[in-house]
Amino acid sequence: MMRRLKYGFAFLAALACISCAGTLDSDWDGPCIELTLSCEDSRFETKAGMDGTKEGVDRYNENLIDMVDFFFYPGEEPDRSEDATYHIRLQSGKRYSDVFRIELTSEDVNMKIFPSYPVNIRKATVFAVVNYPGTLVRNENNLSGTSLDDIESILVSTDFVSPADHRQASFMMSGTSVINLRGRSQIMAAVGSVDLERYACKMTVGVSVADLVELPSGEVWSPMLEGMEIYLVNAVRTVTLGGEDAEPSYFSYSSNRKRFVNKDELGNLTPVVGKDGDYYSTYPMYMYPQHWTYGASDGYEREPYLKLVVPWVRHAENGFAMTEKQLYYKIVMPDDTREGFRRRFARNNWYHLDIDVGILGAETDEASVTIDPMTVYMVFWQNDDYINKTAEIGNARYLSVEKEYYELNNVTSAVVSYTTSHPAIIKEGSIRVTRPYYGEATSGEALGGVIRKDTNGELYPAGSYYLEFDKAHREAMNGGVDWLENTGTGIRYTHDLQNDYRLTSFEYSPYTVSFTIVHEDRPDDSRYSRDITLVQYPAIFIEATPNSDDTFVFIKNGTAGRKLYSSDHWGYVYVDNEQLVRQGEGDIEDYADIYVPMGYTADDYHWRAIWYTGGSRDIFKMNVTVLPPNSEFIIGDPRSKTVDNLRTYHDAPAVDGTTRTLTWYYPAESSDRTVNMMAPSYRIASKCGGVEFGAITMEQAKYRCASFQEDGFPAGRWRLPTKAEIHFIAQLSANGAFTYLFSNVTYWSANGAIKVNKDNGTVTDVNDRSALVRCVYDTWYWGDEQQQNREQFVWGDRQR
Repeated sequence: MMRRLKYGFAFLAALACISCAGTLDSDWDGPCIELTLSCEDSRFETKAGMDGTKEGVDRYNENLIDMVDFFFYPGEEPDRSEDATYHIRLQSGKRYSDVFRIELTSEDVNMKIFPSYPVNIRKATVFAVVNYPGTLVRNENNLSGTSLDDIESILVSTDFVSPADHRQASFMMSGTSVINLRGRSQIMAAVGSVDLERYACKMTVGVSVADLVELPSGEVWSPMLEGMEIYLVNAVRTVTLGGEDAEPSYFSYSSNRKRFVNKDELGNLTPVVGKDGDYYSTYPMYMYPQHWTYGASDGYEREPYLKLVVPWVRHAENGFAMTEKQLYYKIVMPDDTREGFRRRFARNNWYHLDIDVGILGAETDEASVTIDPMTVYMVFWQNDDYINKTAEIGNARYLSVEKEYYELNNVTSAVVSYTTSHPAIIKEGSIRVTRPYYGEATSGEALGGVIRKDTNGELYPAGSYYLEFDKAHREAMNGGVDWLENTGTGIRYTHDLQNDYRLTSFEYSPYTVSFTIVHEDRPDDSRYSRDITLVQYPAIFIEATPNSDDTFVFIKNGTAGRKLYSSDHWGYVYVDNEQLVRQGEGDIEDYADIYVPMGYTADDYHWRAIWYTGGSRDIFKMNVTVLPPNSEFIIGDPRSKTVDNLRTYHDAPAVDGTTRTLTWYYPAESSDRTVNMMAPSYRIASKCGGVEFGAITMEQAKYRCASFQEDGFPAGRWRLPTKAEIHFIAQLSANGAFTYLFSNVTYWSANGAIKVNKDNGTVTDVNDRSALVRCVYDTWYWGDEQQQNREQFVWGDRQR
């Protein structure tokens, strides 16, 4: 807690207001107010007398009344913005309760606390703050800033974690009471009592762990109780004197977690704190009040939870070697059913949870297995009569999964294991199987599923298409058997992939499979519901990233196939630090006449406009991990081993922080080595970035790719495609995998000019002196990172 200041008795004597705190003996013969402060114990405690101490409660100073600040306000309902008229700080040192005789002058009684003029007020409000760790009033003759609103806005931050065994020096408390004037001339001017409430909340936990856990595989595991620990996460460390902080600061007990038992040399276990039946108890954990939203991990309504750590050892039998693992569990805070207490820790409340552990936890802290408390007690710390047992279940209910997200890379089967206390099923209607669709059709059935359009971007980019496979589709593709089977201990997923790109049934994009596991008898209970997502990648798969320039539009203008363009960026395509196509001045009648003047030189290659004839604006990414048997292609790095910058280019910013020209460029080799070679993963420039109107020379095509940039994929990383890469893409398009990227014309490859037949996907070597070009980007080498500022041309080359 923050540093604590006490008033000295000499100072109080100087004020002539010496308190007989804890006793009624005094030589004072003037008026007094007698107040009894009490923080009575709960039914979990056994009262041991006013000055007594008791193990487990007073050990942690939970009931210690160390010092008290009394503030007095005339009237039964005082103006909350008006300062107090009288204040005094008194010492105590008692536990549970104490009687304070506040010695006053007649002026204090008749002018400050119960003013006789101008209004004959006969009631006063007392606000008591116990164990405040600082000084609330520095000058008793100036009580400005002591209104109820001012005092209750004061923020306190407490370190509940560091003290040994979580033992606090004291706990802040407060209470309000209205007292009545007995008589202005009486010695005992008023008598009253103030019921105190602690600002803090308290949590204790009892944990019982099964002696053995036997898995279906035959493995037998035993807990190592001497290493068992628990701690509270997302607890609140701040509170106002009004009782709760609207913008709390959070902390975790992870740095001071406590063990449950000690183990002697003979292997005997001794509880560190205590044991109630099979439940080992923890040290108490304290926190200030808070509200929460289930699932919130940041902000001002974070969900608190307990993290339990239990070491387990696997028996060396049944063919298994002995293994030790530290496994993790997450205990969700139960919802308090008392009216007005939902999803909150309330001040001066004690929360006790009993937890049964009969399953193995997760192997990583981040993937903790979730279990629910078996028994929960929520009780007012000072109320003997009220206890709310929110949950008492004969057998603990739980449902856990090893993990909730799986990636299968060219794998045709997997098992999603779960551990459950009650029979579990796949929730009816929860199965959804989809994969991206890049073909030409926009409706109907294709490739075994139904073509859908994503209108909101929930599954795939908004406006894109995907295939959806219902139960009938899945069974038709899988020999009459659905892809998901519940084995009782897991969900088995089985789907054979068609990885031959030469067939029309080729599965070219990853499947996303989602479903929900629930308890059969409580299918709608979200506490026992686990959402699973499984992504199955084929050996060769395609991804699409649309060029993110949303301002790109085109309209037909007269001659079929000609377009007008209106965009500031037009696809975020740049060549050698120049925007590829810029919005023209005035009305453009024929952009080709403006942007493709006759008689251009090699230096003008960066002005070469595309002739956009339709198709996708996507930048397609080819991922090739395994090729089918007898494939005409090979996988490798088709780039040259030495730097060849080809020519001099414009200076521009570079990713290394300099401003320079192209420096370390490795173009694709034109040798026989690369004719049938494809990179493991590469992107092909979108329709916005190709040269599809007017052919250019091989030299210009090389220059163009060396200094080409699209949508933030930097320049100096693009190159001419190999003949194999163009052939592979053309063959996929011909089989309907995605829209045509190459038309029935001649394109430049690193190995020379080739004529594409888009209908059957074949390519033919030709001796043309000019051709079109589409550059490719080596994702396998450069990764997927893009420049955030798409409008800035950046050199991204680097030395190998």
